[in-house]
Amino acid sequence: MGGHQPVERWDQASDADGGRRSVAALVESLQPLDQTRAELLCRAAHDLRTPLTAISGFVELLADGEAGPVTDTQREILRTVTRSADRMMRLVDALEPPTQDGR
Repeated sequence: MGGHQPVERWDQASDADGGRRSVAALVESLQPLDQTRAELLCRAAHDLRTPLTAISGFVELLADGEAGPVTDTQREILRTVTRSADRMMRLVDALEPPTQDGR
């Protein structure tokens, strides 16, 4: 008669334990990549924040009339630049991952 091949027995506990080990190994292997990502985002945020701070400061000087009289049209343009710089700063701030204390 034709022989039956043995049926492998599925051990659910062993399979689940192997799955947990696989997930843990995957998480561990991704940690350096996550650290590199966080460092890159911090660097990009810093590199963008520096010129934005200068732009905001000079616009404020202009708006205060430190470089001479400002017309109403110029003042409106400076307000638009200020709003845009503030928006960009919020986007830059969002690039940085939260610190250990949640900020």
